[in-house]
Amino acid sequence: AHKLGVIHRDIKPSNIMLSKDGRTAKILDFGIARMGEADRARADAATRTQFGQVLGTPRYMSPEQAFGLEIDPRSDLFSLGVVLYELVTGHTAFAGTSIATLALQITQRKPEPLSKVLPGCPRGLQHIVDKLLAKQPEKRFSTGAEVAQALRREHEGLSTAKDGRRRMPLQVRLTLVMGAAVGLALLLSIATVLNRQYKAMEQMALTSGTAITSFVANNVALRAVENAGLPHAEQDWLPVQAFIAAASRDSDVRQVVMVDADGVVRGSSDPARIGRRYGAPAGEESLAAEGADQRVTATAGRDFRFVRTIRYAGRPFGTIDVVVGRAGLDAAARSSRDLLVGLGLALLIAVLAISFAIGQSVARPVARLRRALNDAASGNRDFRISHNRSDAFGELFDSFNAMAETLARAPGDAAEPDPASLEATRIGAPLIPEPPAGHLRRSA
Repeated sequence: AHKLGVIHRDIKPSNIMLSKDGRTAKILDFGIARMGEADRARADAATRTQFGQVLGTPRYMSPEQAFGLEIDPRSDLFSLGVVLYELVTGHTAFAGTSIATLALQITQRKPEPLSKVLPGCPRGLQHIVDKLLAKQPEKRFSTGAEVAQALRREHEGLSTAKDGRRRMPLQVRLTLVMGAAVGLALLLSIATVLNRQYKAMEQMALTSGTAITSFVANNVALRAVENAGLPHAEQDWLPVQAFIAAASRDSDVRQVVMVDADGVVRGSSDPARIGRRYGAPAGEESLAAEGADQRVTATAGRDFRFVRTIRYAGRPFGTIDVVVGRAGLDAAARSSRDLLVGLGLALLIAVLAISFAIGQSVARPVARLRRALNDAASGNRDFRISHNRSDAFGELFDSFNAMAETLARAPGDAAEPDPASLEATRIGAPLIPEPPAGHLRRSA
């Protein structure tokens, strides 16, 4: 309609119809609409003729329409802002009960801010409504297309917003962010330290097992060489069995087996295996690089098995099979893990507490400054922030006080006229003409 030069002049809820599809809105009742305001005389006559229709709901009029000034499409946009305010809040923007009170509110006063009436209202929508309800037409949107574009952008922004919930306090957000960052860093650090420490401890266990196996092999080698040159009936393996029994008393040694060159068990921590054929374990996981004389594997119980060839003068004279438990290694690993995790939790708790304290120390002056700004925005120019801070917030408070001083020295707003003076201001077609006798009662 505005593109065709048509000014509706009576935008209000009862003239807006929502179609059955729930998406299409239509503007009704163009009975008092006109093509511009060129003919002032005809405009005055039309205003008086349509007095009942125009003033039936005067709370949706623009200030220039209330004063009887020349209007343009931006007058309809003000009325649209009043409708939108009511649509969002459920309350009328101007709640006067008489025509004079409404005229005073429309021309001089701003409606209650959306942020107070509806705290959860998006700021973008607040800006759109405030711009539509600007008293001066030049401060409003220029065209309905601009309003539509602004509303579309706001709708798209809200639709794609990831966090539609209430914003958390600053101290809580700071604590969560710092806790997440420190917790992730601690997790990665502890995991890395434990992994490297476990590998180092495992290498120490392998070294220790290799030393034990070499010690046993060296001590039984001479007896194995002597018995290799004797008939089976004359061979003496009792010293070997006694030595293996003594070596098996070590809590970390799970098994010791000595096999002669013919593959017969001659000494074992399990006496029942003596004299039997030795079967080399198969399918076990290799833990270290295999050499010519030794192979290190992991048993089914994840213990360390060391199989070493007994050599003398470069010739093999049997095999030593030693299984070393890893209970000590696992206990040491668990102890290190528990200590590091405990230290990490203590550090994380300290960081969370410090972050929360810092957040609170920042949130308090921010909240104080916000309240001061809201107070100043509501028209209280005498408010000052008293403080004895010497930090950045102290500088902000001083800047606010300086701004308040400047605003206080600026010329004040025009005095709000009373209904009688408003009637006396007759520029063009007035909002409050003399009503028919008996139709309206003049207030005192």
